[in-house]
Amino acid sequence: MSHDHMAMNHTSMTDVPAVKAVRSADDAAKRVTTMPASWKGVVDKTINLGTLPGLKFDASAITVKAGSKVKLTFNNKDVMPHNFVLTDINAGTEVGQLAMKLGAKGPEMDYVPSTPKVLEYTSIIDPQKSETIYFNAPSKPGSYPFICSFPGHYIIMKGVITVTQ
Repeated sequence: MSHDHMAMNHTSMTDVPAVKAVRSADDAAKRVTTMPASWKGVVDKTINLGTLPGLKFDASAITVKAGSKVKLTFNNKDVMPHNFVLTDINAGTEVGQLAMKLGAKGPEMDYVPSTPKVLEYTSIIDPQKSETIYFNAPSKPGSYPFICSFPGHYIIMKGVITVTQ
């Protein structure tokens, strides 16, 4: 399957502020790949998320309880690299646009911009590989977009985690 980023209809990013290409301690805390010891081996929700051909996640709607302990395994079954980025409410498009502005720093940052609007993320996962991350679901109920922030993918490769009481 071919994939031409130049042929995709990208949104203008002139109104999106530039983003720093620096990983802070806060950013690193958004990608936890080992279960926190404080969880004592207990997970409230296990999510297995994969990919489908045509820049799609294999699930576009996921529901979790507010504050629950989540184990998410992202399996990239596609032929191109992808990641999983959970964003704040209504921030999916903005985070995707910021990722495109990373330029040459993008690969070393897994195309994840340094912004408080990114809540959790995986690294860029090569085809036929996977990564597991652990996080507490947001405490505020609502609809939290998730995207692949590889340049241009966010336009169609997205879904929503609905956080309930």
